[in-house]
Amino acid sequence: MSKNKNFFKLLILILVIGIVVTMVKWISNKNRYQVNDNKTKELYAYFNSEDLESCNGLFNYSDKLINYDSIDNKTKLCLAYKNSDTKKAEQLTVEKDKKGKKDKNEKLTCTFDNMIFRVNDDEKECSYTKINKDIINDTYNKIYGKDIEDIESFQLDNLHICYLKDDSIYCGLSETFTYVLGSDIDIYRVIEKTVEKSSEIEIYDYFIKVIDEKCYSYYTTNQENSECTKKLTNKIKYNFMKKYGTLYKHTFHKNENGSYYWVSSEPTN
Repeated sequence: MSKNKNFFKLLILILVIGIVVTMVKWISNKNRYQVNDNKTKELYAYFNSEDLESCNGLFNYSDKLINYDSIDNKTKLCLAYKNSDTKKAEQLTVEKDKKGKKDKNEKLTCTFDNMIFRVNDDEKECSYTKINKDIINDTYNKIYGKDIEDIESFQLDNLHICYLKDDSIYCGLSETFTYVLGSDIDIYRVIEKTVEKSSEIEIYDYFIKVIDEKCYSYYTTNQENSECTKKLTNKIKYNFMKKYGTLYKHTFHKNENGSYYWVSSEPTN
């Protein structure tokens, strides 16, 4: 009889342990977003690889921790502008400057309110957009959890400049511009997992930069990943990224309104 009691006690103990383990696994999985979750997509899209010629590209994929304080104000405002819905921006024009040289070296610009834009191809006027600062500030607050820090101007990309004046932002062709010559850059990113904690979300992803059939560990430096280069093929899949890519952690904190804003990005390997 004693043996039967001990057997039943052991059986109950095993069942209890099994239930506890199952609950722990369920809780753990509950706090993990699916890779295709809308919240993950929204946060991950703050930094995208579609336009590397604007806002210093993927500056957050560095060889060290990058946070709000380590980014200059122009880059932060540029990124907010690129992530904003600018459909409500006014499309305006201004006549080109009448002063200046009359020969072929004449500077073809338009100047008003201390803002300088380059003329359009027709060489008669300058086109520019005007959008309410509050629209961009809403996106700025969404990304960084702060309001815009005032600056005079910022480069939107290699061709366009924006000016912050009072309650509006004006953007048009820059008087000076640069052509980027060199090899094409291929960026590969894949999300490993997204973990939700009490007041933050962490997105982990693998990153590889490829130039001239060579792999690089970070976007901001030219540190070659020689092991990746040796195995590089035309088809890069998840297992390749996991083995040779740099694993990053992107941290987002919960705001008072329940949304999440970016705090930092850092390599973990």
